[in-house]
Amino acid sequence: MMNPELITLIDDMTPVEGINPSPVDEVMLYRTETMIKDALFMYNPSVVFVAQGSKTGYIADKQIRYDPLHVLVTPSWIPFRCDAVGSAEAPFLAISIPLQHSLLSDLTRKLDPPRSTRPADPLALYAEQVTGELSDAFLRLLRCLHEGTALSVLPQVLIQEIAIHILKGEGAGLLFDMYSRDKGAQRISRSLELIHERFQEKLDIATLAEIEGMSVSSFHAQFKKATDQSPLQYIKSIRLHRARDLIVFEDKSSTESAYAVGYESFPQFSREFKRYFGYSPKESFQQYPIPQS
Repeated sequence: MMNPELITLIDDMTPVEGINPSPVDEVMLYRTETMIKDALFMYNPSVVFVAQGSKTGYIADKQIRYDPLHVLVTPSWIPFRCDAVGSAEAPFLAISIPLQHSLLSDLTRKLDPPRSTRPADPLALYAEQVTGELSDAFLRLLRCLHEGTALSVLPQVLIQEIAIHILKGEGAGLLFDMYSRDKGAQRISRSLELIHERFQEKLDIATLAEIEGMSVSSFHAQFKKATDQSPLQYIKSIRLHRARDLIVFEDKSSTESAYAVGYESFPQFSREFKRYFGYSPKESFQQYPIPQS
């Protein structure tokens, strides 16, 4: 059930449609006043809590819905197609907090694994029901951001509390596999982080597999299970999403963006960009008005 105070707080802190920064780094607020259909975004490691409206994401053969009753958990960077429900009268309103690798690694070592018999989903994201405790933690975080209370300390305490609630949820088996139990899942998690940090470089499957001490075939199979993409497809998607962000948000030219993300040929970049997104780099402003949330 929607909480009117949650809606009011996010509504007050989102003066523009799309991404609205908060007073705390990496904590973002989102507002969408239009219906979005089949939009392709790159999701960062985060927890997305919805106060109003809904989104439905599509990956592999799965549909993942998140709304005021369901929180989205994305522990890794992953491309995600989605539809959004929002209007000027009742906009989609949400907040996302970062899931830092160091925080999850520390907490999964300290906390007991979940007792749930629900098997860990191999895909590196999921949605689950919002508990009263989790909703209350987000409400306290939003009050803190809105009032500017103890911003140097309190938000980080609340972000850790939210992460603990997520690690007690029914879908937490994936997080424990990625950060404490399953060595193969840990390796893929590290590889995703490495790719995100070094996507401009010439990375190949053999090098990535060697870094994690895995055979090429095993690395490829586990990587595809987690992301629904091959490693090379994933690297390409990271580059193309980053190039689109450079064009839309940093006012870079298509050519500058292509070379900045590691392409050596602009015609190749342009072809792959249009094939991936369905529109040319120059059309990004018209086709990509609503940022990731």
